[in-house]
Amino acid sequence: SREFLRSLEETYSAEFAKQEIEGEFIALEGLVYDEFSREKHVVAFKGREWKEVIAGVDWGYTNPAVILVICFDSDLRAHVVDEFYERRKLINQIKEKAEEFSETYNISTFYCDPSEPQNIKELKLVGLKAKQADNAVLPGIQMVKSLLQVRDDGLPGLLIHPRCSSTIMEFENYSYPQEKDGRPIKEEPIKMFDHAMDALRYALYTH
Repeated sequence: SREFLRSLEETYSAEFAKQEIEGEFIALEGLVYDEFSREKHVVAFKGREWKEVIAGVDWGYTNPAVILVICFDSDLRAHVVDEFYERRKLINQIKEKAEEFSETYNISTFYCDPSEPQNIKELKLVGLKAKQADNAVLPGIQMVKSLLQVRDDGLPGLLIHPRCSSTIMEFENYSYPQEKDGRPIKEEPIKMFDHAMDALRYALYTH
């Protein structure tokens, strides 16, 4: 209805409205990770020997539940090699995927959203090493931003495999609230496109 459309126009910033209402493909202003680009950070790496493998977990049901598999190479560069990003999955289904990832990648630790301690206990019951993550938002964001920087060898400290399409999508949409003129208000990010971003932050910052 026109009333609903008007309510969206009043709520969304100018650039976000172009994307969400008009369906344009744009680069949002006020992006949290404005360092991220597909050219620099999306790489199909193969045949690597990993020094260590961890995972980040963000619980969800109506919103997607997320598991990100993160591998460290000998240079301590982080590679997001696989993702589970699904809505309407119960804890048993999430647990099964965590077990599958653990077997495939030999994951040492699952760093989990601390808001659901019972879910963490469920992972532990099947023999997975799961622990509550540090949920400090702004320090965690700064950690991820530092890893996105290009190092002296020409590669950033954080790379994403192309198969992790939902993680890439969130990098390109995770943003701060904006005033109506488009100027970003750099407080905590909007609670949208943040599920993979939270899982990534849990794992990297806590580890």
